[in-house]
Amino acid sequence: MINETLDKLEKNVNSNSEIDNEQKEEFLGLLSKLKTEIITIEESHRQDAHNIVNYTDSSFNVATKNDKNKDELERNLNTLTGSIEGFEATHPKLVEIVNSVCTRLSTLGI
Repeated sequence: MINETLDKLEKNVNSNSEIDNEQKEEFLGLLSKLKTEIITIEESHRQDAHNIVNYTDSSFNVATKNDKNKDELERNLNTLTGSIEGFEATHPKLVEIVNSVCTRLSTLGI
């Protein structure tokens, strides 16, 4: 389920005409890193891994809507950021990647 959601998100990024090629490459690179890090927590923290991926997908969808709503995007990004709380000490790379994803999505949502 997690890989399917990430694969769907990658397809959505590739097919989105609102995002320029440079932003697509950067975001796809972050998704690739996220996929690698999610594998490290998936077995022991399956629900957390699932939530992180779903919140990333939801945040991307909100950030790339035609009728952008900054408040909705902020709520989604806060939820995504909240989903990694507690992983700072054990999985700092995951936290770094999710924070980078949030930063990129916030710039897409402008």
